[in-house]
Amino acid sequence: MKIPFIILEGRKCLLLFLFFSAAVFSQSRILSFYQVSYLEENPQIDGYLRENCWQRCPRAGDFYKYWETNPVRGELKTEFMMFYNERGLYFASVNYDDYLEKIKATRTMRDDPELWTDDCNEIYFDPEGKGVGYLGFVVNFLGAKMDVRQIDTANRDLSWNLENWEYKTSKGDGYWVVESFFPWSEIFRKPKEGQLWMFDLVRYSFSTGKFRGVSWSCGGSNATPGKFGYLFFSRGKEISLDRIGEILAREVSPVWELPCPEGFLICQDKGKYRFLRSEEIITAEKRKAEALLRQIEGLSSRLKNEAAAKELERLKAEFSEKIKGPVGAGQVKEIRELGEKLSALYWDLKIEEVLK
Repeated sequence: MKIPFIILEGRKCLLLFLFFSAAVFSQSRILSFYQVSYLEENPQIDGYLRENCWQRCPRAGDFYKYWETNPVRGELKTEFMMFYNERGLYFASVNYDDYLEKIKATRTMRDDPELWTDDCNEIYFDPEGKGVGYLGFVVNFLGAKMDVRQIDTANRDLSWNLENWEYKTSKGDGYWVVESFFPWSEIFRKPKEGQLWMFDLVRYSFSTGKFRGVSWSCGGSNATPGKFGYLFFSRGKEISLDRIGEILAREVSPVWELPCPEGFLICQDKGKYRFLRSEEIITAEKRKAEALLRQIEGLSSRLKNEAAAKELERLKAEFSEKIKGPVGAGQVKEIRELGEKLSALYWDLKIEEVLK
């Protein structure tokens, strides 16, 4: 039986209100977008990316920390490229690593469920674009691979194999490469021009002796296909920012933001979007942070909380550094991350004040 909110009294009522208030400060979904171009070339799958077609593909290099819902920048530099033609889909990733000689490569069996415990790439395609099922591919440097078909939220087919999927790896100076080819004949569906798929590339690394992971889509993983990014298949030239906004506003439920070189595409209502420059967003985020800093100072002073006072000084110094950084999507992300820390400290102190 649910207890009506109005009969809760005193501190219980206020605590529930505080927790609810903290929850409403959630950020909008951060999207990732990549235009997959049509190219006639059929490169040799050898892991070396020598052919001209790879130079003609844009490189996607904005990755987020794995298993984070907030847009925290990933510490593993990673890039991927992709194009398609009548035969199938071509994909390549470049995995940079300062400890290349220590990358973990031990698994050799196909469909090894522990393959993810090696340095590897996980590649996910959702041709339906519904964020429920996907075709998943895991590869390590040694040539071991795993493929799985996630049918829906409850059903997974581990016995499914893509027999004619090709991939090769190679090592360069401070990086290792995966080059792949996926034939349409086995992916169930060939994309039409202008079609939108969902997609993610996840990378795991153990070269430092500790686990590190990144995802191209913020919060994306095999457990969260609804947070995959988007692929747009095109036979033409690079599409404009306005065209990207139209496509995503029509197909993706709000509220969302798409980082761009000079700002963000933002959608708060279905079918509508706008572009905001980084400077505008940073100005608004600064005001929020400054207001929180003032509130935290007051709470910390009243509560005489020395630990909170020290944390506040650290966050103030971090804030001073962040606002000096180069204006762009990266600075927006960093200031928002700081805002999350400030908000957490504020609510810790606010609850302490209520319970005192």
